[in-house]
Amino acid sequence: MAVDKVIEFESLLIGCIGSNRDEFEYQRFTEIGY
Repeated sequence: MAVDKVIEFESLLIGCIGSNRDEFEYQRFTEIGY
């Protein structure tokens, strides 16, 4: 996946999740591995 697409994707998620961003980051780390 292109870096710009990753940034765009994460920006959308962060915008939607808001205060739950830390939890999302943890879940992403455990599921994807980074």
